[in-house]
Parts: sequence; C-alpha cells; structure tokens
Amino acid sequence: MKNRHKKRWIIVGIIWSLALITFAFNLFRIESYAKKKEKLLVQERVKEFIRKHEPILKKAVQERNRIYDRIPSPKIGLMKVEELLNSLTEKNGLEMMRIEHEELFDEVNGADLSFTCRGAVKDLVKIIRDIDSTYPYLEISGVELDLDRSKNGTFKIKLKYNFTLQ
Repeated sequence: MKNRHKKRWIIVGIIWSLALITFAFNLFRIESYAKKKEKLLVQERVKEFIRKHEPILKKAVQERNRIYDRIPSPKIGLMKVEELLNSLTEKNGLEMMRIEHEELFDEVNGADLSFTCRGAVKDLVKIIRDIDSTYPYLEISGVELDLDRSKNGTFKIKLKYNFTLQ
C-alpha cells in the first residue's frame, strides 16, 4: 500500500510540476506579447504624430537646412566663408585686413570667427545687412568699432559659422 501511495504522489508531483512549468512558460510568453504590443502602439503613435504634424516637421527640417551650411569638411567650409567675406568686403567698399578663426574639429557643427576690415560706417552697415539677409548660417555675434572723426575706422565683426558635414 505504501508503494502504491508513493507512486500516486510521484505522479501527482509530476503533474503539478508540469502545470507550474506551463504556467511559468505562459507567463513569460504573455509578458513578451505585451512588450511587443506596447512597442507596436508606440510606433503607431509616432507614425500618427508624424502624419498629423508633417507640414510643421517639414518646415523645421527646411529651416534647419537653411541655417546650417552643408559642407564636405570644416576646412573647406572655412575657405568658402573666407572667400565670401573677401568678396562682400570688396563689394561693399571695405578693405579686408584679416580673418581669424578658432581651431576646427570634425565633430563640431560650428566655428567662431572674426574678420577685421577698414572703411566707412555706412559700408559696414551694408555688409552686416548682406550677411544677415543672405547667409543665415553666419550669425553675427558682435561688432567692435574703432572710429576716427570722419566716420571711417576699423571694424571687427565676430561671427558664428554654423555648418553640418555631408
């Protein structure tokens, strides 16, 4: 009789063990399905947000592209800006004296630079207007004036050159 009860208890133990293993397996499976469902819901919300705000997002991307100059390398971008500043000073009747910039690194998306020129205040105003209206990736951060009595002088214009690498 002991042997028969022992066998029954072993069978009952095996059945309960299988039931617990099945329960744990189903619990983990339900949890993974819940995570997948949550991930899909988040993706759907993101897609819906993008669809709903598409014009605003496109405008933001266009604005970002407008205020950052797309260049292959920082050095090429600086050469481009130096040539641009030389032509602007010449066009507006100023005499370019020097251009200075900080050391460039490939990971950075901007550079501080300054250029010094000589001429009349009215020509300085023209060049500032040109830079501000035509080249949004060049932000004027400061102007230092050293004037004489004839309203001519030396001007140091400080700029922030915003760029992004292609």
